[in-house]
Amino acid sequence: MPNWKKLIVSGSDANLNSLTVTTTGSFGGPVGIGTTAPNYTLEVVGTVSGSFIGDGSLLTGIETNAAGYGQSIRLEQTTAATTWSLAHNIGDQYPTIQVFDTNDNQIIPGRVEMVDEDNLKVYFDTATAGTAAVNIGGIAVTSSYAEDFEIQNSLLSFQENIDVDSTSTETIATVNTGSYSGAFFDYTCISGSNARAGTVMAIYNGGSVEYTDNSTSDIGSTSGVTFSVDTSGANMRLQATVTSDNWIIKTLVRAL
Repeated sequence: MPNWKKLIVSGSDANLNSLTVTTTGSFGGPVGIGTTAPNYTLEVVGTVSGSFIGDGSLLTGIETNAAGYGQSIRLEQTTAATTWSLAHNIGDQYPTIQVFDTNDNQIIPGRVEMVDEDNLKVYFDTATAGTAAVNIGGIAVTSSYAEDFEIQNSLLSFQENIDVDSTSTETIATVNTGSYSGAFFDYTCISGSNARAGTVMAIYNGGSVEYTDNSTSDIGSTSGVTFSVDTSGANMRLQATVTSDNWIIKTLVRAL
């Protein structure tokens, strides 16, 4: 029989909803939770929830890179800088890395240097702040939820208005003029059996906007759909005026 020491368990009520565990002397176990016949120093039968203090580097016996499993570390760069020096401590020199700016747009940096199995550096042409998601094995963090994708100083953005009616001119997409001076609005407009595709090209400078619309021939008739570009506050806006209701207008914006 094991050399049992004294173990005191006290609770706030008869059901022991709040437990305090103390021991007298040196107590080496075994202790069973959910079992009356523990075979280990601490044996738990059931679901365990908990946390630890530190970076987890002293944890052993945890399989992290087996099939279907992996590690995902998110590292914050709160101060804008042209070089991010990041310690991910994953233990692999070639993890997958994705970079997001402070607006949660995925961006592509100038380059990424894999320093060693626990460190990397991210380089930018201009000082940038944001988040790096570093992954090894398992399922990586993706940008599939994001509507915007930024590549250095350019932008790829999906925007839409799925109910454009004839009551007033409606905004389809916007581009910030503080960051970009030109935009290509690749669009489709569809209502029932009527459809066309095209590109509205726009340029902004000194408060002035010029634009032109190049499009395919119509399927049915889209003659009642007219596009324009204006400015409102700090944005260029692609707008649509229609002569009938229920138009679905989608656009992929390329801004420079």
